[in-house]
Amino acid sequence: MLTDDDELADRIDFYTHLGHLKGHVHGVNYKLPGPLAAIGLRRLRSLQAQLRSRRANATWLLRALPKDGHLTELSYGEADQPNYYNLVLTTQPASTQALTAGFAAAGLPPDSVRYGYRPLYHRPIFTAYATPCPNADALAATTFQLPVHPGMSEAALGWVADRIRVFAEGQLP
Repeated sequence: MLTDDDELADRIDFYTHLGHLKGHVHGVNYKLPGPLAAIGLRRLRSLQAQLRSRRANATWLLRALPKDGHLTELSYGEADQPNYYNLVLTTQPASTQALTAGFAAAGLPPDSVRYGYRPLYHRPIFTAYATPCPNADALAATTFQLPVHPGMSEAALGWVADRIRVFAEGQLP
């Protein structure tokens, strides 16, 4: 360490060694190992093509949404351009349970179900800092994440688009 300030050294250590592993506070690891950096640099060459493919796939699925259906795309800023890591659709709270069950039954369980999404303040490590956030709770409860990765075939996209159309119209299994 290049400091004689013990407090600063501890704070730096938290950022480089996941501070929570020492049991003091939550920390993060911003270090990127060399092999991962090399992979990242190599993949940057295909980033624009991948984004074009993801955006085209998302557009295909969005065309399946009926105008006044139960699902809409999560909004983003007018000047923003989503990367579409996945397509995020949202619904009204009254429709959430039925849509979640429908997507799960169709083999497309929402990430909120698959990974147990919930706002961070619900996690035990943040209990001491928790302040209720109804907007975060509502967002976690009413969003659906659908695949749009570049490797999806036209048949897969068509199948997902059909599920979206059927569920958005309220025709659940």
